[in-house]
Amino acid sequence: MLAITLDGGINTVLFNLYLLRLGYGPDVIGIINSVGMGVFALACLPVGRLCEQYGLLRIMRIGIVLIALGSAFVPVVGWLPDTVRVSTLIIGAIISNLGLAAYFVAGAPYLGALSTAQQRTSVFSFQSATFAVFGFLGSLIGGNLPAILANMGLGSTEQPAPYQWTLWLTPLFLLLTIYLVWQMREVMPGDNSTLTAQEDEQTFPAQSIFWLLVFFGLLRFLQVGGVASMQTFFNVYMDRELHVSTATIGNIQAIAKLLGVPAAFAIPWFTRKLGSANTVILALTVSALGMLPMAWIPIWWVGATGYIAVWLTTPARYAAFMVFIMSRTPSRQHGTLNGSQEGLAGLGFAVVAFLGGYMIQSLGYSLLFTFSACAMLLGAGLLALYVRRTR
Repeated sequence: MLAITLDGGINTVLFNLYLLRLGYGPDVIGIINSVGMGVFALACLPVGRLCEQYGLLRIMRIGIVLIALGSAFVPVVGWLPDTVRVSTLIIGAIISNLGLAAYFVAGAPYLGALSTAQQRTSVFSFQSATFAVFGFLGSLIGGNLPAILANMGLGSTEQPAPYQWTLWLTPLFLLLTIYLVWQMREVMPGDNSTLTAQEDEQTFPAQSIFWLLVFFGLLRFLQVGGVASMQTFFNVYMDRELHVSTATIGNIQAIAKLLGVPAAFAIPWFTRKLGSANTVILALTVSALGMLPMAWIPIWWVGATGYIAVWLTTPARYAAFMVFIMSRTPSRQHGTLNGSQEGLAGLGFAVVAFLGGYMIQSLGYSLLFTFSACAMLLGAGLLALYVRRTR
């Protein structure tokens, strides 16, 4: 349900296009997105500590309620006066991103606690494949339903009404997630750990844990550069710069998610052949090389190829990186680990969204996409250096 709606589906396709139809430009779009992701970034580390204190499932339940509540603010603004729309969108972004921080920070350690170290690659690859499948469905809905509603008499695709009614599906679908999360059972980090507490202490000194968290956080910050620019500005770029229809944008995003399914299921094979770190390095390199042409060639199919390259490799990059870093930190620290990881990923999204909006206004899209690709290449290079030095 999260993939259909917020994390790669309906909202990913339509949110920025909806803001364009409400009369806002890339600068305002960047601000709203950056505030939400900034809150996400700031909340993640405290949420990681709360997970260790109050339990993963309790935090996930709180998170999912906040996500559903915050998502309802988006379609509501279409009925509000212009003077309060931006503030309402920002409030909704704050609420939903607090919820996303709670859910995603607790989610990875929850899966880790349910599985053994030997199962985690398969577990995370299956999770990535599931997100890709439902992201595909959500992208199809988001891309095509506004045109269907417009043909039914709810305005045109250049007006906000078809987008507004489609976006109401997000809070409605998320009501089901509240029910689903309440059916899950509690589990504590370390339930399936292969290390005893004493071995944990001996293997991972406190000082080395701190610097590992800092270094892995920096890597995650750089990794999301390309994903952030694509998720925030790809549909704006295709709509305003290349004049591509909403249906085509949605279909491109759906194809990218669908191609991510076999990529996700191939993760165990890649990690066996290359290792988890080298799988991350390969995924980042492919993403960056796919993005660079679209930065300088303003043709729709070049942009589509860049988008597909990024999202094709994202499931493999995320799953392999989570397995890699969880194997190098003690299980009792996985809540804090994932909190710092998601926080710095959110900070990366916030920085790209905030600076990207102003960069587009003054310099165009080329430099934004170029800088994002270079950030991913830098992340791949630093990880390769780390692997070489620790081998």
